[in-house]
Amino acid sequence: LLRAPVAYFVTTPVWSLLAFFSKELEALDDAYLDIGCRFFTYFWILTFNLIVVSYSFPIFPAIAAFFVAVFVYVFRRYVLTCARIKVVVGRTASEAAAHTSETLSGLA
Repeated sequence: LLRAPVAYFVTTPVWSLLAFFSKELEALDDAYLDIGCRFFTYFWILTFNLIVVSYSFPIFPAIAAFFVAVFVYVFRRYVLTCARIKVVVGRTASEAAAHTSETLSGLA
């Protein structure tokens, strides 16, 4: 719409443009409201479950913290490795680098 020629705006009625954008904004408003409600619902469910489990099993927070730390470490290494491979693929147009990139894209 931003790259539309001026003739488009001359021939298209204003109400048609407003109707188009109002439908899109209404859909976005509904979607964001639903996402926000779900986020807060699941956040409180998770929080209360963690409190109950931690009260029942005092060693649970230590075990959970260990697994969270391992996940963060592996995730950061993965992101750094993917970024380096994308740089290599960008610099070299060899078939081997393209194949490696396609393989990693398929695994992700």
